[in-house]
Amino acid sequence: MAGDTEIARMLVKDLEVNAKYLLEKLEMIAEEDNELLLGGSNRCIFEREYNRIGKYLRMVPRSMRGSVIEVLKEIVKKVIGGVRPKKKKRAERWLKIIARYGGFGDKELAEIVKKIRVRKKEEKRKVRFSDRPRAKPVFLGKYKGMEELKEELPVVYEALKSVEEVFSGRFITNNWVENEWSHFVRINVVGMALVRKYGSFVNVMNAVVDKIVEVIFKEEGE
Repeated sequence: MAGDTEIARMLVKDLEVNAKYLLEKLEMIAEEDNELLLGGSNRCIFEREYNRIGKYLRMVPRSMRGSVIEVLKEIVKKVIGGVRPKKKKRAERWLKIIARYGGFGDKELAEIVKKIRVRKKEEKRKVRFSDRPRAKPVFLGKYKGMEELKEELPVVYEALKSVEEVFSGRFITNNWVENEWSHFVRINVVGMALVRKYGSFVNVMNAVVDKIVEVIFKEEGE
């Protein structure tokens, strides 16, 4: 939208009304947004209203934004001053939406917005290999141990035994071993085809183990 057109003037007038409403109802909206968060709702009234103003204001030429910008300055000042939800999570959502739009080309509003401090997401702690917990024993459901499983389900026992021999004391991490595993066998998608090809579930597992062992020795050789 370019120039001083009738549509632009109508849009500015509408944005003025919306911005003044937001300013007047800011305390009430803060309480409502706080209650929505406590009730488990993801809705945010302030975000919806400010977002609407922001999207349409950017469509208006900068020379025509002045009246709306003045109201936004008052809104941002009040929010920075503490007129926002008591719950920190919802309060930060208010600050993020303001920071996202910045000053709309207005230097004074931009300076006010700069005062906003939004908490950045904490980076995930990089876990050293030595810090990783040891692998837990294989979950056997109602069976107390491998021997009991061997007596009732010998086929499953043989398969788990083969896997245990390969992975005992090791970790499945995001590396070439996991890559080979995920590419060689995707049980959920081609499980039945693999059983048909190899003849039984045990043979499938043995083939997986053979492939992984092959990759391990290949990697170590390199």
